[in-house]
Formats: sequence, structure tokens, C-alpha cells
Amino acid sequence: MPYIFLAVALHECGHFALIRLCGLKVTKIQATILGFAITTNAGLSSYLSEIAVALAGPFASILAAVCASCLASLGYFPDGLYFFSGLNILFGLINLLPASKLDGGRALFACLNLLAQPDTAYRVAYFVHVLTAVLVILAGGFILYATKYNLSLLLIGIWLLVSSRPE
Repeated sequence: MPYIFLAVALHECGHFALIRLCGLKVTKIQATILGFAITTNAGLSSYLSEIAVALAGPFASILAAVCASCLASLGYFPDGLYFFSGLNILFGLINLLPASKLDGGRALFACLNLLAQPDTAYRVAYFVHVLTAVLVILAGGFILYATKYNLSLLLIGIWLLVSSRPE
């Protein structure tokens, strides 16, 4: 359990660091099913900064995974650090999914706003979000069928579908 909290904290530190580099202050941190939602004192200055802040969390997760793997390969707590590395990779990759409640969805929506009118960006982001949720549900159903007990991905997909209103 401490590994999970540390992985989430490092992920959020990636967002927090880039928010501070953008000159903003964090005004609210709210717990969600997959981590935390950070609110700032003002909107980000551009879509590019929104993309950078959104991707900073998954980047921090992948960086933590690489560092943990390197330490484990040197013989430092190999079992725990390899587990921690895998946890960070999983957390970083799930957050890169193009669903609106996740970092990948926020980055996608900002990219779409750079390329298209806001209403078009919203419709495309919504479609991609629902498609992602359905694919995660299907993958989660397959994993549940294969393992007979692992509900985690199925529950994430259902949560994504239920929260299918892009921001």
C-alpha cells in the first residue's frame, strides 16, 4: 500500500512542478478514483502549457519507474523496487489514455483545440473518450474472464464510461 501512495504522490509532483514553473499556485487538491485533481489560481496560459502540465504526471511516473528499475538492477531492494517500477509504469500508462478524466484526455483536448474549433474539439474528444472507455471495459472483461478475479480494469472502464462528459 505505501508503494501506491508513493507512486501517486510522485505522479502528482510532476504536475505540481510544471504548474509552479508556469507561475501558478495550487488552490485545491481533490482526491479521485485514480489520483488527485489539482486546481490552480488561474487557467493555464495556453493550450501548450495545458498539454505540458497534463503530460508531466505520466512523465514523472515513467521516470520514477526507470529510476526504481535502475536501483533494483544494482541490487537495492530488488523485489520492492521492481514492483514499484511496474506500478509506476502502469499508473503512467493508464493516465495517458485519451479519456477526459485522465491526463491523456486533457492533453488530447488541448491538442484538438489547437487544431480545430472548440465545438469540433469537444465532439472529437467526447467520441474518443467513450471509445476509450468501451475498449477498456472490453479489455477488463477479458482479463476478468481469464483470471476469474481481477476486476480492476473493468471497474476503471465503467468509471470512465459513467463519467463520459469531457471537460
